[in-house]
Amino acid sequence: MRTLKRPLAAACLFAVLAGAAAQENPMPFRGAGGIGSVAMPASFALAATWDLALVREANEVIGRELRARGVRLALGPSLEIARDPRRGQVEHSFGEDPFLVGEMGVAAIEGLHGSTPATLAVAVGPWAGPQPPAPDSVAGPAPVAERELRETYFPPFEAAIRRAKVDAIVASRADVDSIPAHANRWLQGVLRDELKFTGALLAAPGGIADLHKVYGVAATKVDAERIARAAGLEAELQLPAVSSTSLGHLPQGGDAIAAKVAQRSIILLKNDGALPLEAKSKVAVVEAGRLNSVPGATLRKLLAPRAQEGLKGATHVVVVVGDTGTEAALKAMEAAKSATLPVIVVYTGARVELDARVADAANALVAAWGLDKQAPRAIADVLSGTVNPGGKLPVTIARNPGQLPLFYNAKPSARRGYLFDTSDPLFPFGWGLGYSAFELGAPVLSGPSMPIDGSIRVSVEVRNAGSRAGDETVQLYVRDKIGSIARPVKQLKGFQRVTLAAGEKRTVTFTLEASALEMWDDRMRRAVEPGEFDVMTGANSAQLQTTTLTVLGRSDK
Repeated sequence: MRTLKRPLAAACLFAVLAGAAAQENPMPFRGAGGIGSVAMPASFALAATWDLALVREANEVIGRELRARGVRLALGPSLEIARDPRRGQVEHSFGEDPFLVGEMGVAAIEGLHGSTPATLAVAVGPWAGPQPPAPDSVAGPAPVAERELRETYFPPFEAAIRRAKVDAIVASRADVDSIPAHANRWLQGVLRDELKFTGALLAAPGGIADLHKVYGVAATKVDAERIARAAGLEAELQLPAVSSTSLGHLPQGGDAIAAKVAQRSIILLKNDGALPLEAKSKVAVVEAGRLNSVPGATLRKLLAPRAQEGLKGATHVVVVVGDTGTEAALKAMEAAKSATLPVIVVYTGARVELDARVADAANALVAAWGLDKQAPRAIADVLSGTVNPGGKLPVTIARNPGQLPLFYNAKPSARRGYLFDTSDPLFPFGWGLGYSAFELGAPVLSGPSMPIDGSIRVSVEVRNAGSRAGDETVQLYVRDKIGSIARPVKQLKGFQRVTLAAGEKRTVTFTLEASALEMWDDRMRRAVEPGEFDVMTGANSAQLQTTTLTVLGRSDK
């Protein structure tokens, strides 16, 4: 294909965070990549912090490293919506929700640009729709309707284009309605004509070849290039190998930020009082699965003098679960239960996976996915109580595979359940505990109604009723009670993570714009429909308090 006539054409390209072409990048979670660079936790871990300022700060570190190496274009972040773990790539995403992914994406792009956006261009992807399964293939069908594309998969890109400086967008290797994204004029037309994107449109590595070798819509390589060009793509992204010889002098200070991300991303999913460990505890650390980042010996050293080898004399068992470690974990838990010892399970793999049998049997359950080199210290600090965990799930965790795909913002007709099992998830979107107890008040509106083009303030009182300082993330959701088409049961529209001392009370305030209530109506037009809306707030998507907001039509003002 022809190259760009922009300054980006000669840029050195790197996958910075897990992005559209992360499969081709040998170091998807290591900042700029290469020897000496900061080992930044994965995108999923960044999303689990629910901390936009920290996401921005982490990406500033990566941006500084890239500039120090002379890199001109950064590939990242991924704006993919991850709703089904069977498709893979969940760890490379910011989660299942369009609003959360959009907010995280904007913060990441702003961080990469830093104070000198002209010195580092940023590309995002994959545009657009659900991605095919990985790792066997990154090409495949994406069965999705236009309304779902517009309401779920397009919004993160729209937020990034309108609020951050996006220099290039990389096409997906999936097909949408049987038209591969690399040949899809409609998809590229949405970017140019509706979202007013003026940057570069790039083909993913291998995406043009897919038209000929996978999809059979081009007879030859030349035909594939012609079709991609006609669809609006301007150049094919190339990812060079990362080598130590390409390293310049890297800025210092990034490791502290990466460690902070790891600490604030850890999610306490379950705790019956087994955590935090007391000073007098004696802990047997057991390994299960591939533990590339958290070897048992390292964790034992960090937990000293509490840690020991073997169950004899232990007061607790910590089972560290890596990738593909479920069966080994269950065996270790059975041995611990036979010795009547409480079991603390810590999931540490790169992939987001959790088994209901493990979760149900554990006394405490900790999720520390995608933390890379930062994992051992962060996990030890949480287990010992040095750090009070405050991470929240950016995805819904299913109880069994028959529930998949499972996401919180489903339509009212979904989730009808099974004859012999619950339809409830194992853990809901936004879930996460801590060592403090928080009390959240009901949402209070600044008025009972707002005009169809107006805004309203939503206030929530939060109190730390625990005995130690901790974090809580207040989440704001809305639901259209009666719409012209079926609407989701709830949709995230705001969140704030706050740190409160023991006994401290604070009022968290959101501004809810009428535009946040937009939908695509039965004639595929953007619209805010007048009527009543549920405004819901809480600490997760399942435990919410509700008030009613009336949106006035133009004739009601």
